[in-house]
Amino acid sequence: MKYFFAFLAFAMSFVSLMAAKKNNAVLSGFGEPEKFIIRQDVCSLSGDAKSFEVDSTKASDWTIWLRTADGVLEPNTDYIATFTYSMADNAPENAFFHVIVRPLSKITPDADCLGTNQNKVVTPTKVQFSFRTKEAKDYSFQIHLAGKFKGKIGKFKISKGSNNKFAPFTADEPPFTEEIKNIPTGAKEFTVDLPQPQNDIVVNAADFGLTPSCPNVREVINNAISHCKKIGASKLVINKGVYNITQDGPIKIDNMHDFTFDGGGSTFIYCKKSGCNFNVEKCERVKVCNFNFDWDWSKDPIASIVEIENIGKDERGNFIDIKFLTYEKFPKENVRFVIMTPYDPEAKSVGVEGRRDFNFANNDGRNNPPTKWLSPNTMRVWRIDPTFFAKGWQCRLVHYSYDMGCIVLISNKHFTMENVNIYSCCGNGVAIGGEQKYWQFINFNMVIPNDGNVHRCVTSSADHCHIINSQGYFKMENCELSYGCDDCINMHDCSAFGRRDSDTSIQGKRMKSRLKIGDTLEFRNGDFSPARFSATITDISPVDTKSDIWKVTFDKQLPPQKKDGFVLFNRAYSTSNIIVRNCYFHDNRARGLLILASDVTIENCRFKRNEQGGIKIETGYTLNLWCEGFGAKNIKISNNTFDTVNPTGTKNSDYERDIFIGTYIKSDPSYEHTNYPILSNILIEKNKFKDTFGLCAYIASAGNVIIRDNTFEATTARENQRNYRGSFFIRNSSNIKILNNIYKKSELFKDTGLIYDSLSSKNILSAGNRIEK
Repeated sequence: MKYFFAFLAFAMSFVSLMAAKKNNAVLSGFGEPEKFIIRQDVCSLSGDAKSFEVDSTKASDWTIWLRTADGVLEPNTDYIATFTYSMADNAPENAFFHVIVRPLSKITPDADCLGTNQNKVVTPTKVQFSFRTKEAKDYSFQIHLAGKFKGKIGKFKISKGSNNKFAPFTADEPPFTEEIKNIPTGAKEFTVDLPQPQNDIVVNAADFGLTPSCPNVREVINNAISHCKKIGASKLVINKGVYNITQDGPIKIDNMHDFTFDGGGSTFIYCKKSGCNFNVEKCERVKVCNFNFDWDWSKDPIASIVEIENIGKDERGNFIDIKFLTYEKFPKENVRFVIMTPYDPEAKSVGVEGRRDFNFANNDGRNNPPTKWLSPNTMRVWRIDPTFFAKGWQCRLVHYSYDMGCIVLISNKHFTMENVNIYSCCGNGVAIGGEQKYWQFINFNMVIPNDGNVHRCVTSSADHCHIINSQGYFKMENCELSYGCDDCINMHDCSAFGRRDSDTSIQGKRMKSRLKIGDTLEFRNGDFSPARFSATITDISPVDTKSDIWKVTFDKQLPPQKKDGFVLFNRAYSTSNIIVRNCYFHDNRARGLLILASDVTIENCRFKRNEQGGIKIETGYTLNLWCEGFGAKNIKISNNTFDTVNPTGTKNSDYERDIFIGTYIKSDPSYEHTNYPILSNILIEKNKFKDTFGLCAYIASAGNVIIRDNTFEATTARENQRNYRGSFFIRNSSNIKILNNIYKKSELFKDTGLIYDSLSSKNILSAGNRIEK
């Protein structure tokens, strides 16, 4: 019976919660004007003081609509805040307001204990937030307006108390020995077919004029490929050499079968303006192997290590002075600013505790900040937020974004890439899309070569491997991905979100780029629960092309709209059956693996210094940006090592974590999760975790998650020690089992255990988890 303490705690929590609501209210409604402050030019209080009408159409700026006064919230205290809200029908589809809990003395989010966007709803909707203030004595619950809209908020209440319950792990907990059913199995083994040549015809690119001094390398290689296609050759070989490519556009292999491209150990060094480097499209049983990609850093650095030499303000506004540390004279006069990420010079890697990226929102190169050279290697930069920086800090400044990309794979079947290295590239290392099915990477690496070039500090300026859509069956073995500017692997299919426009149509953003006429879509409600309806697209027409809003018409009448709108899954795609084995993911910005896929096995891999966490399993949609994933299920993560995988301290619901399992709804990230288990059947077992600085795992919107037989070691102290180090947090989830995890004795494991939201979680089992004596 002791194993099931969580069920008892769940039932008892209702009693304590009701008592908290009854006796511990610090603000009920708006009848106590001394306890809150409003911006009166956009707000009006109802006669009964129970609600506010808000009209921001005349406001000229982002504004704090409402905040609690100083002294209402106490430091180091748990609170529950609830209210209802709605917006006018004609409010923009992407209208939102921002809810935060922040000290009044702060204008930056580093001390926030709550931060979430609330998006458009037209019917009164209740929301509830749990939060805990920190040491500051001037915390305030705040609602910030953004955009032009009218709305209403009512039934506002803040009470002391928490929905979260805690069950500690102890030294004398006996092992859990009962049988566990419904254990996820992960991906099925499968084989990717290699080329099956019908002849022994081998073509050498040198016969077409390819030499290291050739001025048109790309054109010559493409001519050789075209010749192979024409005569049905089985292989094209490249004589080993270093080839400089300045022509725009890719080396391209398309509509070929049973063909091998053998680079012979060559290195292709690029310096160009547009197009990917290498494109394979609509091929079957094709293999590319034995070559390297690189970029000409002497002419055009992809990124630079800079130091903040000065922070100030002049007639042009706030500025920072930065020094390019590895250059006496920077090789380009016009420097593009994409993102500055805190850099640890000792670890020689991005990711510093408590510091944040500064994103210049300059992915297309059209939003560069004003700059001025102060010396050949020192520059002044305006249009920045000085709170992101401090004098003496180092950052990695990246000059490219998604731009060109290195390798693009589209709609291939049985494709193999082996013994290929990307030393550096502008954009994604590998981007996969279309109806790609059955493909494998063997000994594919994205690494910084040991060639003495002190300027190198990045491999790719985006994801290492980005799966946009596919039909699944991908295998990656014995690979190393490192030092990129985003996720090592981002595996997903693209979904879409729209709202009912008529009996047969919906409207939404970015529909034209995600969908096409003839696609049959599965409809999900806005909380991802099944709408039990599918329909085929008959037309896509523009509504507002400037805002990228489209009308999508279907071949049958749509069901009633629930939960704000519809999430649309295009089941022509299914990024599933993924095996990642014996790989090393390290020193990248963002996550090691972003898993928005099903039937996935991750085993015998190493994760180290992944800036924002080791693994993220999620599905989500936003109203104006990306919509990704059809859910995730049957995932097995076993026998891996995780070492310092969240050095920057990235959080969800104010919890740092190594692994995130959850959703984002309407905005990314979001405080809101769904109770529907769109993420299910996940097994995390027999892994080793070293220096988990916060939670091992944050779990939300999930069902049947089993985390067992993992070991934990804590050796490194943090500037901001988290007492919940090594713990687990659960909300909006069911059937979660945390079993037989072992913690090596350490004074850094303090309040280690299971934390769960008692209102939104059920059937939680924690047993056999032990901290060694």
